[in-house]
Amino acid sequence: MRILAIVLSLLFLTSCSEGIDATKAAKEGVLIMGNSADPATLDPSLSTGLTEAKIINALFEGLLSADEETLEIIPAQAESWEISQDGKVYTFKISENAYWNPTKISNSAKLLLKLFSLD
Repeated sequence: MRILAIVLSLLFLTSCSEGIDATKAAKEGVLIMGNSADPATLDPSLSTGLTEAKIINALFEGLLSADEETLEIIPAQAESWEISQDGKVYTFKISENAYWNPTKISNSAKLLLKLFSLD
């Protein structure tokens, strides 16, 4: 019984170690995220689980976003967009400062490759 008490005490003491400074990590561009399990994939087109979705949402920015207070649709990677009169065609103008893998194709083409996992 005494050995069990010692083991439990040691476990308790080691679990009370100092945590990671999230503010410092964020300034350094480090993403810290607690998950219940390791993600199976970080490819948005292959992801099916909540674990992956949480990380993917933190890593990737979409064409549009929502204002946190009003939930109004606002630009993200797209600086502007148009919707056809029949509502079937959406045309997005990709922001010039959008980051994609460095190649010599246009930002629009890169986006399509990402969306359809062709790159």
